[in-house]
Amino acid sequence: MEIKTCEQYVLDQLEQAREERDWLRGKLEQAQDEAEELRGKLMERGERDASKVEQAIRKEGRAKLYRDGTSYRTSVDDGGKLMPFEDWCIEHIGYSSQRCGMTKNEFIAYFEPEFRTEYEELAEEWKAEQE
Repeated sequence: MEIKTCEQYVLDQLEQAREERDWLRGKLEQAQDEAEELRGKLMERGERDASKVEQAIRKEGRAKLYRDGTSYRTSVDDGGKLMPFEDWCIEHIGYSSQRCGMTKNEFIAYFEPEFRTEYEELAEEWKAEQE
């Protein structure tokens, strides 16, 4: 539509504003739906309303499961070479992880951050000794 008058210009601007409003409403509804879905997932995991005591219990429980599931073999030395991370994890895991109902691979995947931290510390110490 060709704009010839001031009224037509104002009506065109109004129509554009309405279209933008409708688009923004759609985006808002989409974001609200996504937020609600994420909130539901978070509630399922029980972390939304977790108190500081519950968080501390979870942290300590996770640490205990990790300690109980790993053995005391902490060397990353493999005959003068640095043992690869994956091999070290297999060697480092103990038999008690089976009682948690997890396979060794599941245990390693679940506690990968803890394994990674411990391995990196030991690897740094090993490298320092090699120099």
